[in-house]
Amino acid sequence: MAVEGDPDRPWRPRRDLLESGLTDRAFVGELDDDGGLRLRFGDGRAGALPPDGAALAIAYRLGNGPSGNVSAEAIDELVLCGIAGVQVSRVRNPLPATGGAAPEPVAEVQERAPSEARRRLRRAVTAADYAALASARPGVQRASADLRWNGSWYEARVAVDALGTEVTPPWLLDDVRAALHGVRRIGHGLDVPTARLVPLHLKLWV
Repeated sequence: MAVEGDPDRPWRPRRDLLESGLTDRAFVGELDDDGGLRLRFGDGRAGALPPDGAALAIAYRLGNGPSGNVSAEAIDELVLCGIAGVQVSRVRNPLPATGGAAPEPVAEVQERAPSEARRRLRRAVTAADYAALASARPGVQRASADLRWNGSWYEARVAVDALGTEVTPPWLLDDVRAALHGVRRIGHGLDVPTARLVPLHLKLWV
């Protein structure tokens, strides 16, 4: 989401605003049982406030839930809304669709909320902790971590693989670095580079 006229400084979705600073452009999407989505912004302390009267442009995706888990070859039609001049010769899904799930009812969320804080990982001691916390950041597809002795102290090196791009953008590396800095073990250094892609040579016998 971005403010019209200022697309270079987008607003990023977050799970919550607890770790957002004064100037962090973050928001939380809250889904109601009736399917309505409300956007909650910061208060100027935990997350920034949008400018008064600003026009916000948002792009989002909407799933079909369990009804979207159709079998193979069940999709044969494409409906385009407001798009002209698109030439499509055939539509099909050779593989079955999986992963669609119904939204979690708000009542169940409220019931489990008191114990959620005890289950959430809030410290990084092992390499697996660093990788798990980094992978949980929005925009991160996966992360890998290793603890290395640099001659003076242990350093946590966390490689970040961003979603949808080969090179992790600097803003995402800064976001992961800031999140890990607050939960790292005292005495651990921190290095957060982009993941290095390694080519694979595959041979198949069919």
